[in-house]
Order: sequence, then C-alpha cells, then structure tokens
Amino acid sequence: MVMDVMDLDPPPSHVVVCMDSKNSCAAGGGSQAPHQSLTWRHEVFPAYKAHRDPTPLVVAESADHIQRMLAPMNIPCIREMGIEADDCIATVATRAAEAGMLVSIISLDSDYYQLLSPQVRMLKPPTRRTRDQSGGAGAGYLVPYTDEDFRAAFEGLDPAQWVDVQALKGDSSDNIPGVKGIGEKSALPLVREFGTVEEVLLRKGEVKDTRARNCLAKDGAEDAARLSKDLVKLRKAARYPSLEVPLEHLRWRHPSEEMARKALGQLEALEMGRTRDRLLDLWVDKLGMRVPEGVHVATVKRWSSPQ
Repeated sequence: MVMDVMDLDPPPSHVVVCMDSKNSCAAGGGSQAPHQSLTWRHEVFPAYKAHRDPTPLVVAESADHIQRMLAPMNIPCIREMGIEADDCIATVATRAAEAGMLVSIISLDSDYYQLLSPQVRMLKPPTRRTRDQSGGAGAGYLVPYTDEDFRAAFEGLDPAQWVDVQALKGDSSDNIPGVKGIGEKSALPLVREFGTVEEVLLRKGEVKDTRARNCLAKDGAEDAARLSKDLVKLRKAARYPSLEVPLEHLRWRHPSEEMARKALGQLEALEMGRTRDRLLDLWVDKLGMRVPEGVHVATVKRWSSPQ
C-alpha cells in the first residue's frame, strides 16, 4: 500500500504513516497481546472498544516489524501512546491543509469523512469485492473520494456534520452507544433539518418522526448523544512531539545508500523480490536516486495509479 501511494502521479511531496500505539492496558494471557491501547477515549468512556477480543500477538508484532521496515525507507512513522492513529492523521492533515497543501488520506474508514474539504480528500483502497471485480491493482486502484463526493452521497450535508450523524447512530464496531433506536436512516434527516446534535436535542419536541422523537426522549439519550459526539470527533490539534515536527520533516526523500541497501536487504530476506524491485524502481524513477553500487536492478512493470 505504501508503494501504491509513492507511485501516484504526480508523486506525493510528503508521506507519513500513522499507526496505533502499542497496547498499554493490562496484558492478556497466552498468545494474546494486551487488550486495547489506553487512549483518552478509554478515559472518557471505559467501555470504548471493550467488546473486542484482545489483539492477537502476531498482529501487534507485525506492526512493530512494519515500523522497523519503514525507517530505512526514509518514511516517517507516527505512533504515540495515549492517542489513536485516527487522531494523528487528523492532526497532520489539518496542519498540512492549513499550510496550503493538498492532502490525501489513504483509508476506507468513514470516520475520516469529517475531515473532507477542498484541500483534504480520501484515497480509498479496494475492498475484496472491488479488487476481485477490477482484477487487482492498476488504474483506479486507489479511488479518490472528495468533499463533493460526500455531498453527492449525503445530499444536504457537509462533511463536518458527519460527526453529528455518527453521534446519533453510534458505532457498534467501537462500542460507541449513540441514541438507542436511531440508525443512519433516522439520523440523516435529523441532521439535515436541525444541523447539529446539540440542536436536535434542544428541539427534540419538534422532531416529526414519532419513533425518533420517542428515542430522543428516553432517559439517558441526551447524555449518550453528547458522549458519542465527543468520542467520534477526531482531534485536529493533538499535542504530541511527533505531531509538532516541521512538516518539512515529512517530505518524501530517498534514503541514503546505506539505508537503501538495508531496506532492500530486508525485503530480500523476506523473499519479497518483486516488492524489493518495485521499491528500487520508485526511488530511481520518482526521486532520481542513483542506484547504490552493487545493487542488482531488475526490470519492473509499472503500475498505474489514480491522478
């Protein structure tokens, strides 16, 4: 996936990978890693993601391994304790957009809809179904999704209002409660009419849909909606050292010859020859890197990417 991003045309000027922090809750037993990472969301709502099984140890170790592999490729990786990757991405994207950059977030996660703007878009990787239909990578592999695409899909809403929709409907995957009995189908017209969760709650007696009005009138509904909005809203100004570095530190540059050899050697050791050749090809083609002495160069089939 990282190399699909590097292969965009035009190539990105800056690249950063954001990852969830290592687990910091009490460790699970056996072959399991500790449970969910302790973040500010867990402090606000201890039941946040509590229904999920502990992260398998192999997954946690894979994340560490990926981070170690990115370093010699000269690709920055942000991974801070106490904060999720989503908030790191929101903070970096906001800083970059405010600096006048055009930002692409590589994800399928609808949580990022709230960040969409004329300067921030998503590039959606294929799902298993769309990958099978398209025959794999190639043209359109990363599909752009913009603020205009959002408005076309959710007529009458701005991307910033997505948090209000999420606050009402909740998110079962993260154990975010929302208002019991209200799903996306009910939440969308409420936000279209009233604008925000706060206004929906203030004027709940005016809600025309009887079922939705009754759900909003139930004990605990207001507290659940306000809590849920706090949980789903991504932090755009998180204060962590790695999130405050000059944006120039995130510029995509080819590595030194020593680090290039190390990165290529790691891929060879993993018997990832095709990935190794493609990475070298990108360094040479996109960044003008001179092939390190003694490094074998293979002919690599170019993969086209979305504009």
